[in-house]
Amino acid sequence: MAAYKLHEREPREQAGARTGPLYDYQYAQAAVDCILLFEDALCVYCEWHDDYVIEHESTAAAVYRFHQVKTRKLSKGPWTLNELFGVHMRRKPENQPAPTDEPFVYMLDNALAFEERCDRIVFITNNDVNAEIRALLDDVLAAPGPNDLPAESRKWFDCILNGHKKVYSLLDEATLFRVLRRFQVETRSNPEEREKTLLALGARIAEVSEVDLLTREAARMGRDVVELVRARSGVLLKPMPVNMTAEELREKKAILVDDLLKLISLSPQGYRILRQSQDRDAVRQLSRLQRYCKANGIGPELIEQICKLKAAWDAWSIAERGRVDDVELLGLHSECGNLLTAYAALSPGPQKNLTWFLPEARKLAERYGHRWKTVLPLRADEILGLIFKTAADRGVS
Repeated sequence: MAAYKLHEREPREQAGARTGPLYDYQYAQAAVDCILLFEDALCVYCEWHDDYVIEHESTAAAVYRFHQVKTRKLSKGPWTLNELFGVHMRRKPENQPAPTDEPFVYMLDNALAFEERCDRIVFITNNDVNAEIRALLDDVLAAPGPNDLPAESRKWFDCILNGHKKVYSLLDEATLFRVLRRFQVETRSNPEEREKTLLALGARIAEVSEVDLLTREAARMGRDVVELVRARSGVLLKPMPVNMTAEELREKKAILVDDLLKLISLSPQGYRILRQSQDRDAVRQLSRLQRYCKANGIGPELIEQICKLKAAWDAWSIAERGRVDDVELLGLHSECGNLLTAYAALSPGPQKNLTWFLPEARKLAERYGHRWKTVLPLRADEILGLIFKTAADRGVS
């Protein structure tokens, strides 16, 4: 049977949004990882099959990373095999009891249910794990298979296997080994450092987008993302809708890149246009384009058109790169830069708008288009795209 997708399997439980320091910590960690939406994450599901799940882009199938968040007083010391996996260290491997409520029980359940779609299961905590756990995880990554594990790690591997087989009867060595290779521990900040965490999150969003934020604004933005997580966590789907689609689940339970873009007043449609043109720096480029337009009398209603123009230049330059003289291309870049400088020097008035560039763009397209033997014609649209790409690359404000 093919592995489940998130919208096809009902979660073990749905608790909704909860209050208190421990849950605030959980929501803050999910909010921190929302920054991945500006990279390769499609969305962050909140309280759905795990504390939160990140769906990443994939050319083949949905790829999920499941995150379990647990706090632990530092005075108790690191997590032990018993507390994380349910392993009783004084019992032989064959005498291990069935685990009950340990974190790995739920993480294994997700790994088995979503097998080929499960990219990683992540245990997030403010404390560390002990030496036996670190050694086991390191040895699993280094060994080709279970039989190649060092003796001590092999013993703990067998303890985990025999205990969890009492819960999952079909669990075998190969499957557990594959799951443990996907198991990752992340030690993060303490719950008492929540404000510092939120400030760092806001600062990271500002860094990625180049949005200018004061310290208090960065902290507020971090809190806004946490509240998004809390709101999505509070949505209960009981009973789970029949034939629910992935899009319906995302709308109800996930944070999308559009949610973050709205917080920093960037155009979601403009962002999608730039991403579709394979611009991996789309957020920063979009932020620069919007700031350039605002500073130079170009209305915000034109940002989508400008993004399309930039995407047109990017597509043309990729397709025709080998048929264009490098020295002449540098000359074209220089002339586009000169146009930006001339435009900036104009006095404010009705003449200062997007159409000012059009006659000059047509001249450049005609002049350079005649020189280059390209398959795709060089049009004024591509020149306009290069002009605004130059503005974004310069960071013109």
